[in-house]
Amino acid sequence: MSQLRILLTGPTGSLGEWESAAREAGLAVEIEMVLRLLPKEFELDDPAPDWLLITSAHAMPALGRHREDLAEVPAAVVGEVSARHLRTLGLRVEVGPFPSGRELMGAWRAQLRPGQTVLWPGGSVRGEIGAELREFGVHVIEPLAYSNQPVPGPELPEVDAILFTAPSGVRAARARGWSGRPIGLAMGPSTEECLAEQPGDLCRIERLEEPTAEAFGRWCRSWVRRGR
Repeated sequence: MSQLRILLTGPTGSLGEWESAAREAGLAVEIEMVLRLLPKEFELDDPAPDWLLITSAHAMPALGRHREDLAEVPAAVVGEVSARHLRTLGLRVEVGPFPSGRELMGAWRAQLRPGQTVLWPGGSVRGEIGAELREFGVHVIEPLAYSNQPVPGPELPEVDAILFTAPSGVRAARARGWSGRPIGLAMGPSTEECLAEQPGDLCRIERLEEPTAEAFGRWCRSWVRRGR
């Protein structure tokens, strides 16, 4: 049987861990970054928010300059990588980390109070958490902490599977196109939903059990055992 091939389109910032996990599982790895992340500085208003919400590790670079102002603010977090970064900055992870926004909201809702303020730095495209918080009576501040810029280029290489790390990455990859019908592997639920909007260019869609390099490694080893 020929060696299975996987294309990594991310994640930006921790790609080495993911590449190592795939190679250690016996996969041939191609890398093609389809997004360029541009950090954005933002200002904090007084008083400090009641909560900090982090749903993407890409927001971390913009938080560094606010570490002192946010030192006493509890954080609700999606993703183990984000939680590690927050602790490195000396910030307090109060709720999470959870693998998805849906699971985070399930645990966080009991601690929220109408009228509280939540600071949610992130990208230009976000999930539905903001709408849920507003329906609960929470004021949500959403500064732009980074932007995703598609990387132009030729058609993506033909492989057996492609790892997608964000809905914007799915759209950027589809704009470039690819040959064949690979497995579409989603890092999280929102990415899986984006892939499912146009499933015909994939042989099937799968999702990691959690958005970590360790879970990716387990998936890769399972895929090697299963074959194509």
